[in-house]
Formats: sequence, structure tokens, C-alpha cells
Amino acid sequence: MISRLDPDGLLPRAISRFNRSVRFRSPSIDEFALIIGAMKCGTTTLYEYLTQHPNIYGNLVQKEPEYFSQTALPENLSGYLRQWRLPRSGRALALEASTGYTKIPNFPNVAERLLRLDAKMNFIYLVRDPIARIESHIAHNIANGVSQLEYEIEDLQHHIAVSSYAQQIEPYRTAFPERPILILDLDDLARDPARVVQDVYRHLDLEPHDVEVIPPKNTRSKQGQAAKYRLPNALKAELQVRLSAEMAKFSESGNFDVSKWGF
Repeated sequence: MISRLDPDGLLPRAISRFNRSVRFRSPSIDEFALIIGAMKCGTTTLYEYLTQHPNIYGNLVQKEPEYFSQTALPENLSGYLRQWRLPRSGRALALEASTGYTKIPNFPNVAERLLRLDAKMNFIYLVRDPIARIESHIAHNIANGVSQLEYEIEDLQHHIAVSSYAQQIEPYRTAFPERPILILDLDDLARDPARVVQDVYRHLDLEPHDVEVIPPKNTRSKQGQAAKYRLPNALKAELQVRLSAEMAKFSESGNFDVSKWGF
């Protein structure tokens, strides 16, 4: 706009330059690294490790923004993109770890929604013994005051779904057929975190980077009395039967050895 106070029209350009200098503009993110779950499988620990790499940038708001698992996804994604501060040059990956991204059917269509991001997508999926995951899931809920102490198999449909790993990652393979999903085992992360983190760097096509070993995050030992919760053996046996077909599918589709979990 030209005004008598700014006859040469310099003010808008000056404001634009100022806004760019303080990043008021909507950022452009070319690449994401998404830890898509599973819940209670070490996602927080892996997130903390990955942020040690100079090319990986954590979310400024929280590790799990859960933006694409919201009931109503905003048309404008600028609010999501502003949750990172990336450099203006050089390769930079925006990292987040929303475990709600693999909680079908509670949060459906996440993979399809992620197609709205005009960026290269890299997916990392952490798993563990599915029955141990369910037990830890329940203990987590007890610690947060939103769970019961006694269950029948019918009460655990959500927990079973989250442990149905093949079902949870299939939508990502469909929506992003050209993007391989790196599948990691929590046991390996706990046993040799440095090696696992270097595996992730290779998956992301990043240079190796030494990591500082950190204590595991959000472990059962930090959940007080809830840490003592154990699934009854009879219920574990029912879960083993219920999950057997799903684990066979996961083993075949993900080239993952589930025999170590007793399947």
C-alpha cells in the first residue's frame, strides 16, 4: 500500500523482512521423522535420543502433539508447522512421537491425513511383546486414575487393538507405499540403545552421531503402586490366543520374529 507517509511503498517490504527475521511467516518443513507408536514401547526414550542428532529437531510444544489424531483436523496446518524452529539452510527433520497415530479404531485415518503434509515422511514404529505392552498400558492408566484393576477379555478391546501391530501399520503402507517403516523392538532399545539409535540414523539417511546414553523414560518403576499390576495368567492365555493370528500376520508383513514372544 502506498501512503503519503510512505510514498515509496517501502514500509510493507520492511515489515515483511522483519517478520521473516523473527519467523512470523508460516514455516516450510521439507521432511518429517515420525515415531508413530506403539504406546508403552519406548517412544519417549527414543525421541530423547533422536533429538541429540544435529539434523533432527524436536517439537517445541510437546513430544506427542497428536495433531493428526484430532477429531476435527483444521484446514490450515500452519498451527502444526509452527511447532518447530528449523534452520533456514541444511537438511533438517521435524520430529514428533504421537502414539495416538497407531490407535485404530479410536483414532482412524491418521495415515491418510498425513498425506496433507507436503514433505518427505519417515516412519519409525516401536513394538514389544504385545501382552507385556497391554499390561504396561493398564498400569499406565491405573497410575493416571483412569483404569480398573480386574478385567475380562471383553474389557480389553482397545488394548488388544493397540497391540495389533500389523493392523496399525497397514494404513501407512497403503498411504505411503514408497516409504519403508522402520520397526524396532523395545527390548533391543533397552539392551543396546546406541546401536538402535544408529540404526535409526541409517534409516533416515543421516550421518552417524555419538549419543549420550540416557535413563529409560516412563518406565513401570516410575508408576508407583501401579507398577505392581500384573495380568492374571488365565487372562494372558486368552490374550495369547486372541493375538495369535495378528502376530502371524505381523511376522509375515513386517519380516519380524515374533517367536521370541511365544507366538
